[in-house]
Amino acid sequence: MVIASSELRTGMATDGVKIIDGDYAHDLYNQFMDLYDAGASLAEIETQCGSQRNDADPFEEEIFVTTYALALWQIGELPADLLEETRRIVSREAGVSVFTEEAGPAEGRKRKRELEKLLKRISQPNLKPRKRRVYTDTSEVIFSAGEILIFQLPCAQYCATILLSVQQYRGRCNYQFMISTFKSAQKPTLEDIIHSRVVGRRIWSGATNSGHFITVPDIIKTTSKSLRAYADRFESLDTVTIRDDAKLVGSCISASDFSDFIDSWVNPEQPVKSFFLSELL
Repeated sequence: MVIASSELRTGMATDGVKIIDGDYAHDLYNQFMDLYDAGASLAEIETQCGSQRNDADPFEEEIFVTTYALALWQIGELPADLLEETRRIVSREAGVSVFTEEAGPAEGRKRKRELEKLLKRISQPNLKPRKRRVYTDTSEVIFSAGEILIFQLPCAQYCATILLSVQQYRGRCNYQFMISTFKSAQKPTLEDIIHSRVVGRRIWSGATNSGHFITVPDIIKTTSKSLRAYADRFESLDTVTIRDDAKLVGSCISASDFSDFIDSWVNPEQPVKSFFLSELL
C-alpha cells in the first residue's frame, strides 16, 4: 500500500510515548474512524488520511504509519504490505531517538516498548474487528446557540455568558460558552450585553502567505451531562445570531461544575484581552 506524502509539516504536538498520544496521532486516528463510521470505503479513507503523511520527517512518518496501521488492524483490514512497512519504519527507531534526546533515556525506552507492543499486536489477526458505528445526536438541548444567559456570582454580582455553539460529536453533546466581561450589581438588559465585551484573542488564519489575523472568543466548554446539573443557575435573557464565520475558538477551558464555570469571572486572567460582542453578530 502506498500512501501519498504531503509537502508540509503537520505541526504536530506529541504528549507521550503511546501510539495514539499526541495531536497529530489523535487527529489522524479520529479522521480515520469518523470516515469509517460515515461509510467511507477504504480507498476514500486512504485518500483523505494519506494527505497528512510527511515522509520528510522520520518521526512524523513513524507516527503516521503506526497510527494508520493500528486503525486498519482494529477494523480487520490491515494489509500485509503495510504491516511490513510498519516493521521497517519502527526498526529505524526515529521516535525512540526523539524521546531519548528530548526527554531522556527512560522515555526513549518507554517509546520502544510501545512500538514493540504495537508490532506484536498487529502481527496477529484481529478476531474481533471494530464495526462501523452509528451515532445519534441528542434531540433535547439544554440551551440554544446564541442564547444570552445571566447568572450571579457568590458576591451577588450579575454576569453574563453567550452560548457560542452546541457541538454534537459521536453521540456526545458539548456546549461552548463565551466569557462576557459584564459585571454589575443590577440585572443586565439585552442592550447591556450587546454593548459589553467578550474575552478573546487574535489568531492567524489562512495560508502562511495569504492569511490574516482574526479575533476569536475564548470559551468555556462543558458536556451536556455536566451542564444539566447546574443549568438552573442561569436565566435566559434573549438570543442573538452569531455569524458562522465568527464561531472559531481561541483558548478553551473545561468546566465540570458551576464552580469551574464561574472561575473565569471570579479569578479572571490579567491582563484580559477582549472585544465587543457586536463584532460577532
